[in-house]
Amino acid sequence: MGLSEIMGREIGSVIADEVSPSFDTFRFKALANEYVYPGTLVATKIDERTFLIGRISGSLEVNPHESPTRAKVREAMEIEADYPEEKLSTTIYRIYEADIIEEGIIVTENEKDDVRISEPSDMAKAGAPVFIPGEEVIAKAMGFESDQEKALCLGRTRIKNNST
Repeated sequence: MGLSEIMGREIGSVIADEVSPSFDTFRFKALANEYVYPGTLVATKIDERTFLIGRISGSLEVNPHESPTRAKVREAMEIEADYPEEKLSTTIYRIYEADIIEEGIIVTENEKDDVRISEPSDMAKAGAPVFIPGEEVIAKAMGFESDQEKALCLGRTRIKNNST
């Protein structure tokens, strides 16, 4: 299992600004039509065997077309906004902030790769991809037990299985 198997859907890239990256947080510009919500776990690559896991704590949309002045002019003149959507725009984008909570390291034991979760010891790299990590990584980061016999059952979901 390499980092490519751990990396899920890419959703953006780490940016460098006055607060990011640091040892506590990283900010990233989201790809168009990629949305995350407060509390979502995201990850960013440090090197081929190391990644950081962060929890979304904030977001901001940058859209100069919707400044108070421009919005007021459109309102006063009763005209509609006419500018490209985020996907086609060079000036509209979303920035998310993630608080770093864990570091993942891919270790090899007995010719088998595994992920170890530990305290963060590095900071994100500007320009690095940001992705949604796989379920196994999220479970390890949250401290969930992988063996069902040792785990605490908190309930069951009601999912209808149509295959029977």
